Amino acid sequence: MKMHLQEDKLLNSPIKILIVDDSKDDTELIVRKLRHNHHDLIYKRVETEKSMKSCLKHGSWDIVICDYVIPGFGGLQALKISKIIDVDLPVIIVSGKIGEEVAVEAMKAGAQDYLLKDNLSRLAPAIEREINEFKTRKRQKIALKKSESIYKTIFENTGTATAIINENMYIEMVNTGFETISGCKKGEIEDKIKFTDFTLEKDKKILKNLLSSTRINSKQAPQNFETKFRDSRGKTKDILMTLAVIPGTKKILTSILDITDRKIVEDQIIAALNEKEILLKEIHHRVKNNLQIISSLLRLQSRYINDEKVAEILNDSQNRVKSMGMVHEKLYQSDDLSKVDLEEYVNNLAVELFRSYGKSIRKIKLRVDVCKILMDADATINFGLIINELLSNSLKHAFPSDLEGEIIVEFYQSPNGNYILKIGDNGIGLPSDFDLSKSNSLGMRLVNNLCNQLNGEMEIIRDNGTMFHIKFESL
Repeated sequence: MKMHLQEDKLLNSPIKILIVDDSKDDTELIVRKLRHNHHDLIYKRVETEKSMKSCLKHGSWDIVICDYVIPGFGGLQALKISKIIDVDLPVIIVSGKIGEEVAVEAMKAGAQDYLLKDNLSRLAPAIEREINEFKTRKRQKIALKKSESIYKTIFENTGTATAIINENMYIEMVNTGFETISGCKKGEIEDKIKFTDFTLEKDKKILKNLLSSTRINSKQAPQNFETKFRDSRGKTKDILMTLAVIPGTKKILTSILDITDRKIVEDQIIAALNEKEILLKEIHHRVKNNLQIISSLLRLQSRYINDEKVAEILNDSQNRVKSMGMVHEKLYQSDDLSKVDLEEYVNNLAVELFRSYGKSIRKIKLRVDVCKILMDADATINFGLIINELLSNSLKHAFPSDLEGEIIVEFYQSPNGNYILKIGDNGIGLPSDFDLSKSNSLGMRLVNNLCNQLNGEMEIIRDNGTMFHIKFESL
């Protein structure tokens, strides 16, 4: 409905007609015919090439009506001039006599219609049709020009270097940002330089394959790509390219961000982190060595102790120090300086404790079943001390007189998300009057305190030996 109202408005305004005809009478005939059809019009008659060119260049016209035969100046020539000056301006050929072949030739040359002067009944409808189409084309061109202006403004002001690359790798269009990063002017780049001319030799094939993949399937191909860019002065820069296929074409729009400064900072950060990692590993190594020295001193001291009770205390202390030293050993040997592989740590700790107590593995079997988990260093130290105390307790008291048996260490995550630690044996069991809350044993008190620090709940199960069952909500 809106389109029809616009068309009616166009036809209600005066029609501006340029008539190319050497006959005043024929011109008057055309004008009378149009006014008879209630058309208000403004017209001008010309009959030479020069005057026609002048009118087209300096006037505003809605349509050209041209005689096919003009002395010294034909209709096809007039049609050609009109299309050169304004390709969209409609031209209707009107002649006293025109053959079918000539009419076809005129239509091929760009005429919108042809009519005979002795039959002008179709003239008014033809003019209305062509003017409406002409006005529509003008509006579309204005809208297109406005759209192009908007997109050109966006293209020029993206904040990054932007370029359009065709399927032959030539750069068809760049913005001022690309001029800045490349060191070349637009006229030196557009349709003259391939994008690969700005890349390093080793990256050319990779870039070609990437752009080809983007054209084939832009959704699966990487949209962002880091590479090297060499400007006109030979300076190499780190860039981040963002790629997008222009719809309906095989051309690729790329925006380029210079990330050279960022890469320098990243390299500095990586170097600093590597240096920090080396320092942390050295710290863990030294702590482990210091704890090893303390353990060795306790072992040497125990050789001069005749009191078995005191010797046992020193041995327990030595094992505690070892359990902590093993945590630092695992940390400096690991790629992750803040986490310990609990499965590996507990297995090594259990074997080391067996070795320290001199128990025969043939008589006492050890079964360790620990799930894969990475635990932070502080929690692992507390966790290791708990295992050390409970495992030591089984080794010292569960199997007197070289009894045979089994010690188990289990750690797993239950279906409800809690972590469960089980340490127990099938030995003689705890004394019947044993009460954990009233125990004066340093080891049991230490276990109780460490469980509280880790928010654990401990339960003792006395069934065919002793089993310590500790539940942790999180670790």
